[in-house]
Amino acid sequence: MVYFRLNIKFVIALIILLSSCANFSAYFNTFYNAKEQFNEAEIIRKKSENNKLSKTATDLYKSSIEKSIFILSEYPDVSFRKDAYLVIIKSYFFIGEYKEANLAITSMQEEFNNEEILEIAYWSALIKWKEGRAQPAINALINLLEDNIDISLQSKIYLSIAEIYFEQNLNEKSMDYLE
Repeated sequence: MVYFRLNIKFVIALIILLSSCANFSAYFNTFYNAKEQFNEAEIIRKKSENNKLSKTATDLYKSSIEKSIFILSEYPDVSFRKDAYLVIIKSYFFIGEYKEANLAITSMQEEFNNEEILEIAYWSALIKWKEGRAQPAINALINLLEDNIDISLQSKIYLSIAEIYFEQNLNEKSMDYLE
């Protein structure tokens, strides 16, 4: 009888463990697929000529947005919410839907209001640029350089400033930031 009770407790514990793992697996797989689709879209975008986004890349970005939004809405306690937001923001940015990107930034800021997230400031600045506000974008990027940031983000900031100046035919300033 004692042996039977131990087995029932073991089976119940095993069922609970497996069901929680299955739930974790579902949202992890969904987000993994979202990131994979985003990465595929990035490869296609970077290979494209004249920064013209193909339908395939656009569809991949949109799918990564849908999957990331699903993760955020269905699994509120997921540990990679910041990453999901960033996938959404970047995807909207690259398909040229800046209003939606700004809405995602606002949502991310509201959720993580007590944390300084430099990626938000970076993408906000890039959106300003694409919306035609080059000088505020440059100012925001330069302000970011004053923070203690990692070398990877610092490189992206310098490259972005150079691209903005290049787009405005200010080639000398562009080269200064490339150097």
